[in-house]
Amino acid sequence: MTIKNYLFALIGFAIIAMVVFLYTPTQNVLGSAFTGTASNVTTATTTVVGPQGTGVVRTRIFAGNTACKSRVISTDGTSAIRISFKDIPGAGNVGSTTIGATIGTIQLASTTVAYDSGIYGCGTWNAWGYASTTLTLTETQ
Repeated sequence: MTIKNYLFALIGFAIIAMVVFLYTPTQNVLGSAFTGTASNVTTATTTVVGPQGTGVVRTRIFAGNTACKSRVISTDGTSAIRISFKDIPGAGNVGSTTIGATIGTIQLASTTVAYDSGIYGCGTWNAWGYASTTLTLTETQ
């Protein structure tokens, strides 16, 4: 190969790299606050999650919202919860009194955690309680 062929190959690869970089679709985050910006509380509720009968039943704690900036969950002092950050179709009753380790994340009892929508999103969130526990839920915009 001559130097001319190497240059053509290099220029070709550079053009292909630019096209791939410029035309790669990005995923939009629902909500998310820029650093230092203010947000207002739009929703503040309480709900009870936990076992019902012989199974552990999910409870929808937040509906999808494209304008949220953060979600704050406070648990009372009785039990930890497991949170999923997206809707899981068909996961209503897990069919046992234990919760698997494959769904979402755990938030400990007697804690308050703020979940930034830029990291966790603003889709439909569900919660499962290891024991009956009260949650205080706040959403900001």
